[in-house]
Amino acid sequence: FQGGATVSSAGDIIQDETTGVWYRWDDLSTLPKDVPEGSTPASTGGIGEGKWLAVDVSDVLRKEYEKTQWNNFIYNFGGVPDYTGTPLYDGSDATRITATDNSPMLQDALNNGEVRNGVLHIYFPAGHYGFKTDGVAKVASSNVHTVIFHGESFESTTLDFIFERSDTIGTNVQPSNASMIARLTGFKHVIWESLNCKCTTKSGTIDGSTDPSADNPSVYYGAVWFAHMQDCENVRFEKTKMQRGNYRGFSVDAQNLPIGYRTKVSIVNCEGFDNTSTGYWLSFCNSLYVQGGQFYHNGTKGFLATGYGIAASQYVDDILIVGGATFYENYRKGFDRHGGVGSMVISGSVFADNLLRDIEDNKQYNAQYDPVKLNYNHYSNCQFLINRNPSWLSEALSAVNYNASCIKAFVSILDRVIAGTIAGKQREVSFSNCNFKVIGNVPDGYVGFNGFSLEAPISTYD
Repeated sequence: FQGGATVSSAGDIIQDETTGVWYRWDDLSTLPKDVPEGSTPASTGGIGEGKWLAVDVSDVLRKEYEKTQWNNFIYNFGGVPDYTGTPLYDGSDATRITATDNSPMLQDALNNGEVRNGVLHIYFPAGHYGFKTDGVAKVASSNVHTVIFHGESFESTTLDFIFERSDTIGTNVQPSNASMIARLTGFKHVIWESLNCKCTTKSGTIDGSTDPSADNPSVYYGAVWFAHMQDCENVRFEKTKMQRGNYRGFSVDAQNLPIGYRTKVSIVNCEGFDNTSTGYWLSFCNSLYVQGGQFYHNGTKGFLATGYGIAASQYVDDILIVGGATFYENYRKGFDRHGGVGSMVISGSVFADNLLRDIEDNKQYNAQYDPVKLNYNHYSNCQFLINRNPSWLSEALSAVNYNASCIKAFVSILDRVIAGTIAGKQREVSFSNCNFKVIGNVPDGYVGFNGFSLEAPISTYD
């Protein structure tokens, strides 16, 4: 004000040097507004609504900085973060939600975003973005080998897939017939970072089944997932939440690549919760690295057939889980590997009140491996706890009412193909400095308890 200025647009701000406060002019109908030398806010219109309004300059600078972000989803592609409403997750959620469909803007960003050195980066400023269209897709090319999705933080940037499907009743849904916000194929790197990713869709079984048994097929009928990465070299999730997918949240599959050259997956300081199956479903992957994070409340109360902290479904080989990763209160298992041969090392992690198994490693899928390739498991400095949360566990058990499938094990290392015969792939399992504990009494509802189920020729405890 003291030096004089002209305020010509809504984004202009001007400082009163005597107080250090910055102001914007609130009456846009009178722009441009001249401010003579030697002025003050009081002498040029006053302070208040329709006059000069004080602004937080850090917020202004942040917004200006966001505009300069590479491939900004709002400023470059017209993204609209206007999701409002209160979903009940009962299959009628779309009628309670008001949101712009940002799917065309996402396709535009994937197809026409600025590429630098083969990298396509899309930045999502803070806000809650709705996506309503299935089938947004991108295939790697000679010009684009890496895609990065980046938000401000998983507390402030939400990507929400608003979608309903019931036409898959009776179908074991696979990536080819699932619906999702994005499909990415053949990339060297795909990165999801600092985002809250979720689905607004029906919870639980879409056919209304109430059968709690572990072989209930209806749990596999959910087709509203969040995103799928197919035949990529590296997929990384960092500081990302995944919630409310039905059936899967994020899905990774490299079945079309030769064994030994499949996807390497990293999950670093992430969360996965309230998904009908799991937030992170992996198949045909070379390796999995998990550092930190929380994976909990996946599955549906009253059902034993699904609900995993992380699911390594088929042919997921070398696994390393470290850094305080926590798997708790999942309605089936904490960490599950259905098939895959290699080392599985878990250190410094916590498993608590996962309803059936804290860890299971089976060799259901092993036919592609060299006969001499064997499997090794090592667990160190881990906590395995039952009854850490008695109210959650007793409620979960009462919902399945002593079902015959409700048998608890801390660690289940099995060596069986689908037909049930021994695969001959488990070699060794070892435990060092681990704590296995029931806090108080085992709650009612289990029909059996096997602390360890181990089908390995060598088992050692230290």
